[in-house]
Amino acid sequence: MHMPAERVRRAVVSLVCFGRLNASPTGGGHRFDFQVDFTPLQLRVLKYHMSGEVHSIHKIAADLGIDLDQAQTTVDFLVSAGHLASLLDKYCLTIGRFLNGMAPLQRRVLKYHTKHATSDEGLAINAVAAGLGTTTFQVRLAVAFLEGEGYLYSTIDDDHHKSTE
Repeated sequence: MHMPAERVRRAVVSLVCFGRLNASPTGGGHRFDFQVDFTPLQLRVLKYHMSGEVHSIHKIAADLGIDLDQAQTTVDFLVSAGHLASLLDKYCLTIGRFLNGMAPLQRRVLKYHTKHATSDEGLAINAVAAGLGTTTFQVRLAVAFLEGEGYLYSTIDDDHHKSTE
């Protein structure tokens, strides 16, 4: 299976951002650190989503031949664990399946910066984390990705960023 280099790079960035892959500080490679024991039903739901399509909970239940409660419980677990992303009432795999190559939190951080960064100082990472109701660690990961992609730039120091838009 041939994948374009850009797609592979985005998948690696997503895996690093979600803590599923540990980046080498020297650039010498990456280490896979993904140890989760899935139930057979959770594995079936994940494999079902590997096509890259977005599915509603009703379609998941019907296509897998399970009842709606089983599907909802399984999907809820996979979403809370970060393996599936919720897009309104539909679900997709979190790895490499984002709008514009961005994870949901990365999109939220960019949108927050675009909307709220009005001064030349930009926004502080801890202010963004508080505004989005998440941790500064998660915001730092999202900011690092967005800065590397050219969506954000550092202003007065490494903790303040502004949108390039």
